[in-house]
Amino acid sequence: MDIRITATNVLLKPITKERINKKFTNLSSKMSDAKSAVIDVREEGTKSIDDRFLVKCELDLGIKKVRTEERGRTVLAAIDKSMDVLTAQVKKVTAKKISRQHASQAVRNVTPLTELPPTKAQIKAKAKTIMPAVLTDSEALQESDKNSLPFFLFIDKNTKSLKIVDEVNKEIYIVKIPKN
Repeated sequence: MDIRITATNVLLKPITKERINKKFTNLSSKMSDAKSAVIDVREEGTKSIDDRFLVKCELDLGIKKVRTEERGRTVLAAIDKSMDVLTAQVKKVTAKKISRQHASQAVRNVTPLTELPPTKAQIKAKAKTIMPAVLTDSEALQESDKNSLPFFLFIDKNTKSLKIVDEVNKEIYIVKIPKN
Protein backbone atom coordinates (compact mmCIF):
# COMPACT_ATOMS: atom_id res chain seq x y z
CA MET A 1 0.00 0.00 0.00
CA ASP A 2 1.20 3.46 -0.90
CA ILE A 3 1.25 5.76 2.17
CA ARG A 4 1.70 9.51 1.72
CA ILE A 5 2.11 11.79 4.72
CA THR A 6 1.96 15.58 4.39
CA ALA A 7 2.43 18.15 7.14
CA THR A 8 1.26 21.75 7.29
CA ASN A 9 2.43 24.17 10.04
CA VAL A 10 4.06 21.29 11.89
CA LEU A 11 7.41 19.53 11.67
CA LEU A 12 7.03 15.76 11.87
CA LYS A 13 9.96 13.91 13.38
CA PRO A 14 11.13 10.77 11.55
CA ILE A 15 10.01 8.61 14.49
CA THR A 16 6.48 10.09 14.27
CA LYS A 17 6.35 9.37 10.54
CA GLU A 18 7.57 5.85 11.24
CA ARG A 19 4.82 5.28 13.82
CA ILE A 20 2.18 6.59 11.41
CA ASN A 21 3.51 4.30 8.66
CA LYS A 22 3.47 1.35 11.06
CA LYS A 23 -0.16 2.01 12.10
CA PHE A 24 -1.33 2.21 8.49
CA THR A 25 0.71 -0.83 7.47
CA ASN A 26 -0.94 -2.82 10.28
CA LEU A 27 -4.36 -1.63 9.11
CA SER A 28 -3.62 -2.48 5.47
CA SER A 29 -2.39 -5.96 6.42
CA LYS A 30 -5.95 -6.75 7.54
CA MET A 31 -7.28 -5.87 4.08
CA SER A 32 -6.26 -7.15 0.70
CA ASP A 33 -7.96 -4.31 -1.19
CA ALA A 34 -6.13 -1.32 0.33
CA LYS A 35 -4.43 0.65 -2.44
CA SER A 36 -3.29 3.91 -0.89
CA ALA A 37 -3.51 6.14 2.15
CA VAL A 38 -3.14 9.91 2.26
CA ILE A 39 -2.54 11.45 5.68
CA ASP A 40 -2.54 15.22 6.14
CA VAL A 41 -1.30 16.49 9.52
CA ARG A 42 -1.85 20.15 10.45
CA GLU A 43 -1.33 22.36 13.45
CA GLU A 44 -4.00 25.00 13.75
CA GLY A 45 -4.25 27.96 16.05
CA THR A 46 -7.34 27.06 18.05
CA LYS A 47 -8.54 28.32 21.40
CA SER A 48 -8.58 24.81 22.82
CA ILE A 49 -5.23 23.11 23.27
CA ASP A 50 -6.99 19.74 22.97
CA ASP A 51 -7.93 20.47 19.33
CA ARG A 52 -4.62 21.92 18.16
CA PHE A 53 -3.61 19.11 15.78
CA LEU A 54 -5.84 18.08 12.89
CA VAL A 55 -5.33 14.81 11.04
CA LYS A 56 -7.18 14.12 7.78
CA CYS A 57 -6.94 10.59 6.42
CA GLU A 58 -8.20 9.09 3.19
CA LEU A 59 -7.90 5.36 2.63
CA ASP A 60 -8.54 3.98 -0.86
CA LEU A 61 -10.01 0.48 -0.59
CA GLY A 62 -10.53 0.08 -4.32
CA ILE A 63 -14.30 -0.31 -4.04
CA LYS A 64 -14.69 2.72 -1.80
CA LYS A 65 -12.71 5.53 -0.21
CA VAL A 66 -13.04 6.04 3.52
CA ARG A 67 -12.19 9.38 5.07
CA THR A 68 -11.78 10.73 8.55
CA GLU A 69 -10.92 14.06 10.13
CA GLU A 70 -9.94 14.01 13.79
CA ARG A 71 -8.40 16.48 16.24
CA GLY A 72 -6.16 15.89 19.22
CA ARG A 73 -3.78 17.40 21.75
CA THR A 74 -0.81 15.73 20.02
CA VAL A 75 -0.24 14.40 16.52
CA LEU A 76 -0.25 10.81 17.75
CA ALA A 77 -3.45 11.33 19.74
CA ALA A 78 -5.19 12.63 16.62
CA ILE A 79 -3.75 9.74 14.59
CA ASP A 80 -5.04 7.24 17.17
CA LYS A 81 -8.54 8.74 16.96
CA SER A 82 -8.36 8.58 13.16
CA MET A 83 -7.23 4.97 13.24
CA ASP A 84 -10.17 4.01 15.49
CA VAL A 85 -12.63 5.65 13.08
CA LEU A 86 -10.94 4.18 9.99
CA THR A 87 -10.86 0.69 11.51
CA ALA A 88 -14.61 0.87 12.20
CA GLN A 89 -15.29 2.14 8.68
CA VAL A 90 -13.11 -0.56 7.10
CA LYS A 91 -14.92 -3.28 9.11
CA LYS A 92 -18.25 -1.90 7.92
CA VAL A 93 -17.16 -1.82 4.26
CA THR A 94 -15.67 -5.32 4.35
CA ALA A 95 -18.76 -6.69 6.12
CA LYS A 96 -20.97 -5.21 3.38
CA LYS A 97 -18.67 -6.65 0.73
CA ILE A 98 -18.76 -10.11 2.32
CA SER A 99 -22.56 -10.05 2.71
CA ARG A 100 -22.92 -9.03 -0.95
CA GLN A 101 -20.64 -11.89 -1.99
CA HIS A 102 -22.69 -14.36 0.07
CA ALA A 103 -25.93 -12.98 -1.33
CA SER A 104 -24.76 -13.21 -4.94
CA GLN A 105 -23.43 -16.71 -4.31
CA ALA A 106 -26.74 -17.73 -2.75
CA VAL A 107 -28.63 -16.39 -5.77
CA ARG A 108 -26.39 -18.44 -8.07
CA ASN A 109 -27.02 -21.59 -6.01
CA VAL A 110 -30.83 -21.32 -6.01
CA THR A 111 -32.61 -24.22 -7.65
CA PRO A 112 -35.68 -23.24 -9.66
CA LEU A 113 -39.05 -24.11 -8.18
CA THR A 114 -41.08 -26.61 -10.12
CA GLU A 115 -44.21 -25.67 -8.21
CA LEU A 116 -45.02 -22.23 -6.91
CA PRO A 117 -46.17 -21.94 -3.29
CA PRO A 118 -49.90 -21.35 -2.87
CA THR A 119 -51.18 -17.78 -2.95
CA LYS A 120 -53.15 -16.25 -0.10
CA ALA A 121 -56.39 -16.84 -2.00
CA GLN A 122 -55.57 -20.55 -2.30
CA ILE A 123 -54.90 -20.95 1.42
CA LYS A 124 -58.11 -21.81 3.24
CA ALA A 125 -58.76 -19.93 6.44
CA LYS A 126 -58.98 -22.03 9.54
CA ALA A 127 -61.95 -20.95 11.60
CA LYS A 128 -61.91 -21.38 15.36
CA THR A 129 -64.94 -20.98 17.52
CA ILE A 130 -64.42 -19.17 20.81
CA MET A 131 -66.95 -18.77 23.55
CA PRO A 132 -66.53 -15.51 25.43
CA ALA A 133 -67.40 -15.51 29.12
CA VAL A 134 -70.62 -13.89 30.30
CA LEU A 135 -69.57 -11.23 32.82
CA THR A 136 -70.36 -7.76 34.10
CA ASP A 137 -68.08 -4.86 33.22
CA SER A 138 -66.36 -4.91 36.63
CA GLU A 139 -65.84 -8.69 36.48
CA ALA A 140 -64.37 -8.36 32.98
CA LEU A 141 -61.92 -5.68 34.19
CA GLN A 142 -60.81 -7.98 37.02
CA GLU A 143 -60.36 -10.93 34.63
CA SER A 144 -58.33 -8.85 32.18
CA ASP A 145 -56.05 -7.76 35.05
CA LYS A 146 -55.50 -11.40 36.02
CA ASN A 147 -54.63 -12.50 32.49
CA SER A 148 -52.44 -9.46 31.69
CA LEU A 149 -53.49 -9.53 28.04
CA PRO A 150 -53.75 -6.41 25.86
CA PHE A 151 -57.49 -7.04 25.41
CA PHE A 152 -60.21 -9.27 26.83
CA LEU A 153 -63.38 -10.36 25.00
CA PHE A 154 -66.63 -11.00 26.93
CA ILE A 155 -70.42 -10.88 26.73
CA ASP A 156 -72.13 -8.39 29.00
CA LYS A 157 -74.46 -10.12 31.50
CA ASN A 158 -77.01 -7.31 31.43
CA THR A 159 -77.17 -6.23 27.78
CA LYS A 160 -76.05 -9.52 26.17
CA SER A 161 -73.77 -7.52 23.85
CA LEU A 162 -70.24 -8.47 22.85
CA LYS A 163 -67.62 -6.21 24.47
CA ILE A 164 -63.83 -5.82 24.58
CA VAL A 165 -61.75 -4.56 27.50
CA ASP A 166 -58.81 -2.51 26.24
CA GLU A 167 -56.18 -3.27 28.89
CA VAL A 168 -53.82 -0.53 27.69
CA ASN A 169 -56.33 2.32 28.00
CA LYS A 170 -58.52 0.62 30.65
CA GLU A 171 -61.65 1.18 28.54
CA ILE A 172 -64.54 -1.08 27.53
CA TYR A 173 -65.82 -1.08 23.94
CA ILE A 174 -68.98 -2.57 22.49
CA VAL A 175 -68.36 -4.77 19.43
CA LYS A 176 -70.90 -4.20 16.67
CA ILE A 177 -71.11 -7.00 14.11
CA PRO A 178 -72.30 -5.90 10.68
CA LYS A 179 -75.28 -7.73 9.17
CA ASN A 180 -74.66 -9.22 5.73
